[in-house]
Amino acid sequence: MSIQETQRWGSVIRLCHWLTLILVVAAWWIMEIRHDFPKGSDERNLWMMWHMTAGLSIWVLTIFRLGWRAFQPVPHVEMPIWQRWAARIVQALLYVVLLAMPIFGIAARQFAEYSVSYAGVIDMPQLMQKNADLAEWFADMHEDVLWPALLVLVGVHAAAALWHQFAMRDNLIGRMFWSKR
Repeated sequence: MSIQETQRWGSVIRLCHWLTLILVVAAWWIMEIRHDFPKGSDERNLWMMWHMTAGLSIWVLTIFRLGWRAFQPVPHVEMPIWQRWAARIVQALLYVVLLAMPIFGIAARQFAEYSVSYAGVIDMPQLMQKNADLAEWFADMHEDVLWPALLVLVGVHAAAALWHQFAMRDNLIGRMFWSKR
């Protein structure tokens, strides 16, 4: 079954979608590697800088994606209203988490008086006074609330796409790929 162009996401949104996934995986992988180095070491700090770079890139990409999407038509696919609403809710929550995670990570570092750097090129000025309790709260939210929420939402999103593709056989997943099928 071929997907008509009115049922496909535009190339820019498709690229943003897959680039976001790559950056999320990269941010996670970087943190896994970072734990292999002793606290305070130059290597560990370098990996942390790359984690921040990935997170800030996700944040900027998500804002761009929302702005782009606001001016582009949303592809129409026939499905029951409950599925349409469930998809909208999961997508909205994904956007909220993708925007919140970097903010909470930055806040945790700011309150701990650690630097925030984008690729070692752009350094954020210190805006917060040291507050260990707030640093810990923001770090806990970043790691223990938002990260698991992101994993659950991505899992639901992927499972729904796979269910549509293989159980319903409506080729819904084809909207995010470049093939004509």
